[in-house]
Amino acid sequence: MIIKKIILPGILCMLCYTGMAQIRKVTGKVSSEGGDPLQGVTVKLKGTSTAVQTSATGLYSIVVPDKTTNILQFSMVGYSAKEVQVKALTDLTVVLVSQSKELDDVVVIGYGTMRKKDLTGSVSKVDITELQKAPVRSFEEALGGRVAGVQVTSTDGQPGSPISIVIRGNNSITQDNTPLYVIDGFPIENPNSNAINPADIESIEVLKDASATAIYGARAANGVIMITTKKGKAGKTEFNYSSSYGVQSIINKIAILSPYEFIRYNFELDSTNTKSQYFTGGKTLESYRNVKGINWQDQVFQQAPMYNNSLSMSGGNAATKFFISLSALQQEGIVKFSGYDRYQGRLRFDHSVNSKFKIGLNINYSALKSFGTIPSSLSNSSSQSSNLMFGVWGYRPNLGDTTIDLLNDNDPLFANDPNDSRFNPLETVTYELRDRYSNTLYGNLSLDYEIVKDLKFKSIIGYTNDVDRNEEFNGSNTRSGSPYSTSGRANGVNGSFVYNTANSYVSENTLSYTKVFNKINKIDAVAGATLQGVSRYIYGASA
Repeated sequence: MIIKKIILPGILCMLCYTGMAQIRKVTGKVSSEGGDPLQGVTVKLKGTSTAVQTSATGLYSIVVPDKTTNILQFSMVGYSAKEVQVKALTDLTVVLVSQSKELDDVVVIGYGTMRKKDLTGSVSKVDITELQKAPVRSFEEALGGRVAGVQVTSTDGQPGSPISIVIRGNNSITQDNTPLYVIDGFPIENPNSNAINPADIESIEVLKDASATAIYGARAANGVIMITTKKGKAGKTEFNYSSSYGVQSIINKIAILSPYEFIRYNFELDSTNTKSQYFTGGKTLESYRNVKGINWQDQVFQQAPMYNNSLSMSGGNAATKFFISLSALQQEGIVKFSGYDRYQGRLRFDHSVNSKFKIGLNINYSALKSFGTIPSSLSNSSSQSSNLMFGVWGYRPNLGDTTIDLLNDNDPLFANDPNDSRFNPLETVTYELRDRYSNTLYGNLSLDYEIVKDLKFKSIIGYTNDVDRNEEFNGSNTRSGSPYSTSGRANGVNGSFVYNTANSYVSENTLSYTKVFNKINKIDAVAGATLQGVSRYIYGASA
């Protein structure tokens, strides 16, 4: 008994010592760049709910596990957050950097640049590093949720479909609300954003208020998106290659009717036609109760891969700099037999003839192809039921006629109602030809000359050529070309092609004067004239 009384307290003491050895206390001080203590800084152990705040003197004390992998997070409004690995330290002093330094960032505002703190209008600068982490087709897709007041939506789920951007809400109920795009100083209305490789973009600024109209006039009433592409830097020639691969798939599928439910529903709508289609050979409604039907979502949708590859080369010396890039993107659509391809190249050349005269050349060319049935499009009928997705969710899951295979044979339209244009969705996506090609060339030449100190002349000559070609063909197995039509909804086999060409040019000449007095007073004046023209023509044929 005496031995037990001695050993038991000893064991308890060892357990207590072991428990205490698993944690330790870290103390320290948090201050600003100027050395002032910061009160109210949140100090949190990363990955846990353990957190404390600094005192009036900037001091803190926090208990952490006895691990070398501990990371403390320091955050406070108005200061950049910071993470520090504790390792074996017990005393840790941290300095937080004020975010007010962002006010010294230079942003593009139209005919020049300006520091954020000197702005009188609303301008947002996009974090390009974060934007380019998103594996998306165009920079517009990556803008979604990254800029306050900017709403980004896709007009269609089709790969390569246009993106709608609205800045600070719609300004018009009936007219276009698209912002004006200015790409390397070239104003463009409704450009094809797919023609620009997101990896080639140096900066994006969004001008969001009425002050933008002072620069670009009424065209800027819906806001302005300023895009500046990358250029070469003096130094050794650099090669950069980036590649990404992803798979797209449907997350949730719509619950659809079973054959029994579908036929019962149609019988209640139109008993006569339903009997002639489904209740032949002695069949009744009960004959379909346990029959397995076709889920057309499984037949039309697929897992779709997406590849994106970019290669760039840049370099030069103090006088001459260059930037060359190539990119290739291939994106299959979630709807079978649809997708998008982009092949793009860009050249930027900058040369200083002397200390006063500079020239620059920027050329971007892209070849784009979008193919496959557009989910939101209708056939030649004006009925909403001719929509592809109406067929995917509402087409019959069972034919009733065992001699016809819904997946492999021609299927006549099952409704005589002229307002019902449902068609086999698998045949629609398989046999409809919808090819859309676009070849886009952007090019501009810039000249900069310093007349005298602080007085500069700049001239930009730009040209854009955009050629679009749409090709369509509707064979006998398609919703717009099928011969099975009891109500005149189909046109028979038909096809068409349409060419749409747009040419745009701009000549922009400005004089700018910048002078700083007494280190605190500044004059920044710009005067100039711009001439821009656009010509469009369209032609095609159908049969």
